[in-house]
Amino acid sequence: GHCVQTRVSRFLICDRPRDAHLALRAGMMLVAAVVMFFGGTVYVLRRSVAAIFNPDPLVIATVDESMPLFILAFACSCFFLIFSAAMYGMGSAFPSFLSGAGSWAVTLPLVYVLGFKAGLDLEGVWLAVLAGEALKGIWALVAILLTNWQDAADQVIRQAETATRDARYGDSSGRYDYDRSRDSFLSDWSGHGNQFAVYRHHTHAPIPPGQTRAGAAGGTARTHAQPIDI
Repeated sequence: GHCVQTRVSRFLICDRPRDAHLALRAGMMLVAAVVMFFGGTVYVLRRSVAAIFNPDPLVIATVDESMPLFILAFACSCFFLIFSAAMYGMGSAFPSFLSGAGSWAVTLPLVYVLGFKAGLDLEGVWLAVLAGEALKGIWALVAILLTNWQDAADQVIRQAETATRDARYGDSSGRYDYDRSRDSFLSDWSGHGNQFAVYRHHTHAPIPPGQTRAGAAGGTARTHAQPIDI
């Protein structure tokens, strides 16, 4: 998850939304491989693993019955983490809301209903967990599918420009050295070696105080991009 978040954030801040999207897709494929390998291994060895902790035949049988639900919940959780990492890389706090809503509004009530009221015991608990994780994953997937990656890149760049300028070049009068801020911003986010391409964005007019480069000229400031060798 952290690797996907870092890659998505880096690519977006370098105005490479296509590469950010590819980074998410690569993370999804890796998650699918991990889920299939570990999920398949645990499922095949489920009775042996249960016997290590408790040799009671009843416990082993209970684990045997609930293991498919556990693996499905694990898969949904992994994909939710990848989608969340991508959204965090975009600077969105929506995954935090999804996590809280899914856990407190869906999983916890269903655990009580299915595990205790319906008498499904451990199977009911894992059904509730699966429902919560699946719902969070679906919500996150819909948010990803509705994302405009170019708009996400614009937003990340604006946030980074503002944060860099305000943190380093503000003074008591509120005036900034915009040229110096721009050069520092490009240097700070240029990546390492040749892994990332950084683009210098030009405007046709000076940037007025209180605006970012992307905010100048009514949001059409980015007229063309010039690659910088790093």
